[in-house]
Amino acid sequence: MQLANPRAYVIVSAANSQFFPLLSQTIASIRDKREGAHANIIILDVGLTEDEKAALALQNVETVAPGWDYSLSGTLPDWFKSMTARAHLPRWVPGYDHYFWVDADAWIQHWSSVELFLAGARRHGFAIASEADRAYTERAGGHPGERLDSIIELRFTLYEAFFGHATAVRLSGYPVLNCGVFAASAQSPVWGLWDKHLLTALESGNGKYGGLFQAEQYALNVALYSEGIAFAKLPAAHNWMSHRAWPVVGREGSLVHPDFPHEPIGIVHRTAKTKNLGTRLKTIDGAPTDRGLEYCTPATSATAAHAAS
Repeated sequence: MQLANPRAYVIVSAANSQFFPLLSQTIASIRDKREGAHANIIILDVGLTEDEKAALALQNVETVAPGWDYSLSGTLPDWFKSMTARAHLPRWVPGYDHYFWVDADAWIQHWSSVELFLAGARRHGFAIASEADRAYTERAGGHPGERLDSIIELRFTLYEAFFGHATAVRLSGYPVLNCGVFAASAQSPVWGLWDKHLLTALESGNGKYGGLFQAEQYALNVALYSEGIAFAKLPAAHNWMSHRAWPVVGREGSLVHPDFPHEPIGIVHRTAKTKNLGTRLKTIDGAPTDRGLEYCTPATSATAAHAAS
């Protein structure tokens, strides 16, 4: 099957060898679907082996090795290139009308989420999901059983570290827009604004939590919330933050929202420590299953949903 416009959009992610097993599930979650079987996929290579790149090529997945987008003082690991390159996708992956970014620790359960992100990007130039949901607590740690930090205090600390007190006061009350999944037009003004604010954040040399790890996400939030540009804000179910609340297993074995009416989760994001935990999920009735956060085909999901752990 040939796409009507093969340059209409591209799916982009990034990985090194440590993230390659997670990325493999991301790729499988795309290629297993009729709509994704022939989709353009390009991976930013920030430390893959030749064997890993060859395995991707067998799935018709291209790789691109990005350079450094900024002159940064000190030594940063190569994987940090993925944090800056995502703010410059038209530079590293040129020639596409729209870009759909998905982190290597996220996988697509329902293609309708991809379509919604792209529809938002076509209409508004940029589409992203909010880290706000009725199931999320306002104190969170690395997984749903770990309650450490006040979410609003964390936001305030990072905004203040990167952009100063006034910005922290103005923006810390808004939920974070998570840059682990987004779609954007190649012509969106967000690219230039994101670049500007990311440079400010990186030059600050700050970031109490994880150093500069959050710089690109908070720079994007400043660009979207402060610059008066239009963008589409999607519900959390289209980029589910697993460290904020465990999903549950629905009647057919797919992962759904933990609260009634248990709407489908379109994209499962194994954020923070949840990517390394072997947690087994429960059904909507609270029964144990053999189903975890890892990607598996629908048939396998249904079988695991009915197996006691």
